[in-house]
Amino acid sequence: MKAISIHIGLNKVDPAHYGSEARLYGCLNDARDMAALAKSTGFKPQAPLLDEKATAANIKAAILKAAGALAAGDSLLVTYSGHGSQVPDANIGDDADHNDETWCLYDRMLLDDELAALWAKFKRGVCITVLSDSCHSGTVTRLPDFLPPGATATTRRPRLLPKECQRTAIEDQGEVYRKIQLKYGRKSSIRISAAVILISGCQDDETSLDGDGNGLFTGALLEIWNAGTFAGNLNQLKTGIRAKIKGSQNPNYSRIGGLDSQFTAAPALRPFKPRPLR
Repeated sequence: MKAISIHIGLNKVDPAHYGSEARLYGCLNDARDMAALAKSTGFKPQAPLLDEKATAANIKAAILKAAGALAAGDSLLVTYSGHGSQVPDANIGDDADHNDETWCLYDRMLLDDELAALWAKFKRGVCITVLSDSCHSGTVTRLPDFLPPGATATTRRPRLLPKECQRTAIEDQGEVYRKIQLKYGRKSSIRISAAVILISGCQDDETSLDGDGNGLFTGALLEIWNAGTFAGNLNQLKTGIRAKIKGSQNPNYSRIGGLDSQFTAAPALRPFKPRPLR
């Protein structure tokens, strides 16, 4: 069985597209720490895609390469740390808030339409875990009681792309985003056969917080992971992180695709090992 992991981290984006670097501080640490965690559990981490290397083309190529290499019973882990944002949705009725959620990659935003289309490239029986330490929209006013190592009360920052950067990006390449949306159509029409479980750092209307060491979500995850002593499944991991950060932001757990009850019950962040059916 093969197990591949891909790790993405951006402390800055290209000001030529966004209007500023929109500086963060904990995202590269998140990517490197999650690559080390993945290696310790048996994944084969690809070289982390950081800052200038975290382009839309590079991320899509890495995921497509994994799709070609993995078969039923194999595992993929993808971690993303960086800004999140939104682009107005050209496919009316696709999202309740009329926006596509995005990862803010170095050169442009990667739309959730594109991610759905990428997951559709994987074969049935492949088990995919996605961890996204980013925010999508909105803000949260309550500050956390838990701080990850390296963070202080004065260095907490939201991982929401500033509104002026969002506006500049859409003005710069709005037609590019529109063409992408129309190319893929409505997400409900994309058929995903692989089993995909996502844990995101917060809900769509909340903000994930950054830190100097790690993001709040990733820092809490690493604390709970405790050098591999955590033995629960992904949903239990999400619940533990929620309890750790005490309502400051509420990590979301969602499942799509050809879901497998063995996978949902399996130990988190370890290559999935299916049991033979009796």
